[in-house]
Amino acid sequence: MKRWIGPLIVVLVVALLGYGLLNEDSTPKSPLEGKAAPEFNLKSMDGETYQLASLKGKPVVINFWASWCLPCRVEAPVFRNLIDKSGDQVHYLGISFNDNEKNAREFLKEFDLNIPTLLDPQSKVAIDYGIGQIPVTLVLDQDGKIVYRHLGEVDQPTMQGVLNKLGVKL
Repeated sequence: MKRWIGPLIVVLVVALLGYGLLNEDSTPKSPLEGKAAPEFNLKSMDGETYQLASLKGKPVVINFWASWCLPCRVEAPVFRNLIDKSGDQVHYLGISFNDNEKNAREFLKEFDLNIPTLLDPQSKVAIDYGIGQIPVTLVLDQDGKIVYRHLGEVDQPTMQGVLNKLGVKL
């Protein structure tokens, strides 16, 4: 009887790990969800200054990404499609995370992404948003409250669903 306890424990641990990895909602809930997004004032790669408070009135999608991030490359076409479909109903902002400007520009060109990309040189905004891994996507409602946060690459149906709930017609 005792010789089965060890293998049984191993099987249970593997089953729990598998469930956690395969569970669709495996992104941990952020303590920021449901609260006002932390304010920031950042310059874009084009030299324009973006202040989060000035974007109220429309939903805002913020994506923390980097050119060296493989999941960021996978989700780039999703953002290209969302931007095309939503037009001026949504503000999209990319925040370059631990990347250099040259590589970030090449990434945007490669994926034909016309999205303001903000520079966060000391990662202060990333720290305020609790970013440790990327990509991370946040969706803010028209009042600047975080209504969705996702760690990892986003998919088209989920993002469309989140934006539809905010009244965006896609």
